[in-house]
Amino acid sequence: MVTIRYPLEALLKSRNWELDALKQKVRSARDAVTDEERAIERMQDEITQAEADLLRESRDFIRIDRRRLVVLFVKERRARLADTHAQLATKREALEKLTDEMAQVRRSLRAIERHRERYLKTLDEQLEKNQEKAIEDTWLGGRRARGNG
Repeated sequence: MVTIRYPLEALLKSRNWELDALKQKVRSARDAVTDEERAIERMQDEITQAEADLLRESRDFIRIDRRRLVVLFVKERRARLADTHAQLATKREALEKLTDEMAQVRRSLRAIERHRERYLKTLDEQLEKNQEKAIEDTWLGGRRARGNG
């Protein structure tokens, strides 16, 4: 039996490898987004705690230096929080691009796989027709040989 090789098999394998690589990148991007979200939550908690401490201690007429340090801490944390939000937005955008790219590769893979199925089906039908024709030709050739003999 003749082994039939699909002409676009290399492209199909290449797309599968590309999809595997993209899956890894998406996983890493998703982890980066999750890490940034956790960092934002921690900073928000720190800010909330510092503000609560500031309010609680302001009633006790705390020393000015301590109060000033807390205010500076909150200010710095808010600035870092804004930076982290910007980084998170960038990472989410990168994740979205990778996810879109992965979806495009998957669509491409499905199209190639459908093409392969149609190609192999057509090839099988053609082989079947050729076999039937060969059998018919053999049968007709045998009849003619018997008729002439």
